[in-house]
Amino acid sequence: MMIRNGFKILIPAAAALCFAGIAVFRCSAEAEAAEPDMPEEPKEFSLSVSGVFPQKEAADAKVSAVYIDWAESWYLFLPATADPAHLTITYETPDDAPLLLNDTAVESGAETDLLSKAETFAMQAGESELGELHVMQSNLGCMYVTLEEGGMELLARAKQLETKGDAFMIGADGTVQYQGALEKIKGRGNSSWDYTEGKKPYNFKLPKKAALFGMGAAKKWALLSNFLDHAMLRNEIAFAMSRNAGIAFTPDAVFIDLYLDGDYRGVYQLSERVQVQSERVAITDLQKATEKLNEQPLEEYPRRVVGGTLNGEEPGSYQYYEIPNDPADITGGYLIQFQIRGRPKRGEFVTNRGVVCEVCEPEYASKAQTEYIRGFVQELEDAIYSENGCNSLGRHYSEYLDTDSLALGYLIQEITENTDGTSTSFYFYKDSDQTGDGKLHYGPVWDFDLAYQNYSLAVPDLNGRLHYAVIPTTIYARYVPISGYDPETAEKTGIADQPWILKLWQDDVFARRVSLLYEEKFDAFLTELNDPEGGIAKMGEAIAPGAEMNRIRWHMFGGKPYRPIGPDNGTTYAECVEYIRKNLAKRQDFLRSEFLAESIRCCQAALEQQTTDSLARYDALEQKKVSAQLKITAPRISAAKTSAEAEAALLAAEQALMQIPRTLLCGDFNADDTVGLEDAQELLVYYTETVAGNTPQINATQRRNGDADRNGTLDVTDAMHILLHYTAELAGETYPLPVIAETTDKAADTKLPQK
Repeated sequence: MMIRNGFKILIPAAAALCFAGIAVFRCSAEAEAAEPDMPEEPKEFSLSVSGVFPQKEAADAKVSAVYIDWAESWYLFLPATADPAHLTITYETPDDAPLLLNDTAVESGAETDLLSKAETFAMQAGESELGELHVMQSNLGCMYVTLEEGGMELLARAKQLETKGDAFMIGADGTVQYQGALEKIKGRGNSSWDYTEGKKPYNFKLPKKAALFGMGAAKKWALLSNFLDHAMLRNEIAFAMSRNAGIAFTPDAVFIDLYLDGDYRGVYQLSERVQVQSERVAITDLQKATEKLNEQPLEEYPRRVVGGTLNGEEPGSYQYYEIPNDPADITGGYLIQFQIRGRPKRGEFVTNRGVVCEVCEPEYASKAQTEYIRGFVQELEDAIYSENGCNSLGRHYSEYLDTDSLALGYLIQEITENTDGTSTSFYFYKDSDQTGDGKLHYGPVWDFDLAYQNYSLAVPDLNGRLHYAVIPTTIYARYVPISGYDPETAEKTGIADQPWILKLWQDDVFARRVSLLYEEKFDAFLTELNDPEGGIAKMGEAIAPGAEMNRIRWHMFGGKPYRPIGPDNGTTYAECVEYIRKNLAKRQDFLRSEFLAESIRCCQAALEQQTTDSLARYDALEQKKVSAQLKITAPRISAAKTSAEAEAALLAAEQALMQIPRTLLCGDFNADDTVGLEDAQELLVYYTETVAGNTPQINATQRRNGDADRNGTLDVTDAMHILLHYTAELAGETYPLPVIAETTDKAADTKLPQK
């Protein structure tokens, strides 16, 4: 019996065996027919080594040699801690013949230094040529898992099935990170599971919290296979961008070798999970607070659906658990993500525009909790899609949303051209109003294995022009449809397929902020990443030995059949890394130009709008000054080399315009076009500060309007006149200000005292 990729192949002993390449040949047809009725007991070839970990606790751990069909050879994949000069080889051969490696006899079960003598060995047992054995060794830490009986078959059968086992984790330097039970391990992911035949991704849970490889202590962890990412760096690069930009709760992750029951499964990314927890998304744990108030486990309460069917989402529908008791404060914390329609979830709500929001935490949300966060997000959405950014309650979208965090989240998706974009794995969190700011925040970042031109999708803009995710010189993520968009539902309800980001982009204030944040938070870091001698290149070099082992195990490079989806990234690991770096460099050049152009356009529009709004409020002489300022500033904005320069030119123009006095409204000290109590109060504060030796900054209009008695000073008398005018008006009477109106010419010629 021969082991190939974890399966045993039975071979009759009477047949002469020739192990050459990937095929097993019967060397003699006559031998095959010699005794057709004589049943033969199967014989097998297997080889494993022990002693791969120096620690006594893992002394019984074995690594099995694997026959790789596409390479037509046997391979022994050793962890970084293994010393090839001190390994014990155990084997079984056909007819129990002694094993020869490069003509040197090997005693089964005895320690030997033979594997340190060469990297490739010709194997022979008696008259049988067993092919070549290649010995490879990684440079990464290791996770060695022993599953309970039948565990491997169970894990491979379905993503939802789980099993148990024990784990031993060790760093490349020999430092033990964990040794003990796995409470459970199961499949994870969507496309990363569906399109992966052998190298599956997993989630696992430990019995108690543990800090693995320097990461924050937790029970729940993810093993990202990165099978669809032939460079295996796409998530790591996005995490690095996120950390550099200051996006909160960015996951930590390390690259490790994974062994399941002694079978090398390749290089994985051991990553923190996206969850509410003190070492992950560190906000109020609403689920834990709810558990304390209820007698039975929350998952045992019945689930209810309102306005739809389970996973059959309709706008306005939602799901919840019929949990009897809620904490007094249900304003947080919540962890939600935009999700694709039809995917199984424990809890969700769908906005009126069809955005499917999965409620990730609380994992089992009560009716009151679901209705609270659903109502909060709906009010935010209503504000986003309104004409002026305010909902029917008069609240602006920025009162619900940390707009900078959303801008950063969008930029991560846009820079990486993540095909998921804002449709799935796009997370938000909201802390309790008592401990947070009462707003929704983007984060954490997650799921970028199909980003960086790794999967071809196209999305249309408002003009119907298609934008492709594999072209580095286009805007892509801005046009990704809302996550729950359904054409049939849209036709029935009149809901347009216009994502949040695209709608917000029509607000020049938001667009200006995004452009500036790209420049401040990403551009310089992208330059570092794209350096041929550093950044992404260094990331690849750091895991290259492990990546080469992974390549042999799974044939990670080249086109189909080894690449189930997406474009070919290269034929070597180095080429796959360079594919990302070169395309990201092209993308940086494009986005730098694109966001600068957006910034200039928005700043010009703001200047023109401000000027247009202001001209009607200036007298003839001042209008000339305003027009002159426009002629000076507009070219400066157009000539800006950076978004910061454009913003600075606009700010200088705004400050200059503030020093041009507008049409006289005597008594309107705060220049809000009304004369009221606030004018008197603010004028008194100004006067008091002046007497104390502090001279607050005010503009020319304030200085002119506040001088109610026109004596050239701003003092208590002016405040008194304004207050008397205001109180008389409240009483329905009239108290004329000393200077209540002047002709346009007089107002324009008024001589104002200098500061």
